[in-house]
Amino acid sequence: MGRVHLHVRLCAPQVARCRRTQAHDGGPDSGAGGARDKVQAPLMLPPNPLEDGARWRGARVGLFGGSFDPPHAGHRHVARAARAALALDAVWWLVSPQNPLKDRRASTLGARMQQVRAAISGQTRMVATDLEAYFGTRTTEGALRAILPRFPGAQFVWIGGMDTAASLHRWDRWQALLALLPTFYLTRPPAGSLVRRAPFRCLGGQRHVFLPNGQPRPPLVPGTTYWALTTPMVEASSTALRAGAGVL
Repeated sequence: MGRVHLHVRLCAPQVARCRRTQAHDGGPDSGAGGARDKVQAPLMLPPNPLEDGARWRGARVGLFGGSFDPPHAGHRHVARAARAALALDAVWWLVSPQNPLKDRRASTLGARMQQVRAAISGQTRMVATDLEAYFGTRTTEGALRAILPRFPGAQFVWIGGMDTAASLHRWDRWQALLALLPTFYLTRPPAGSLVRRAPFRCLGGQRHVFLPNGQPRPPLVPGTTYWALTTPMVEASSTALRAGAGVL
């Protein structure tokens, strides 16, 4: 498997590929069906720890996707809780170009990448990345299909909070996403009620595991959803932070 180059100094063909327009797949996770949007060029700066896929062979990696507009203490809490509960070697913050489920236009990808880097500064096991923009994908499932083959031997898990669990059924090809990799959700009170009401719980064949369950390194198997029930909450909201700054 070739190396994945994400440096900011790209040659002309690479820049052209990164900026090409993409057709939407349709469905809520891809915005207006059939529309075409320009994909922003990747912004990652060297040294890039994701450049060599082979170095991640055997690693347990959490993929924490979101617009992070802006990132806040609640996001860090979810990432840390997932790393601790699942004994992850790293958490990659996948900063999306735009969340199609949100009406508001996000801040620029470059600004949000800088904010995420600042938010996780000093966290040696956390990495900010714009892989979704690099691969030119517009859905989470599409991004995963592009990312996973580039890192053979790595074990991945998708990370989210209860807002993600509650809206997953609105994502484009969400059932295919669950078949690609396991998922982890950090609950909030009333945990039992919220978990029972998560719409995707009705999906047959999905295995649900409640943490902690006594396993120091739970197996990261596709088709499995992990629920963390006992972690204290951190009250924070990107919407509230934008409102406080006068940005809605």
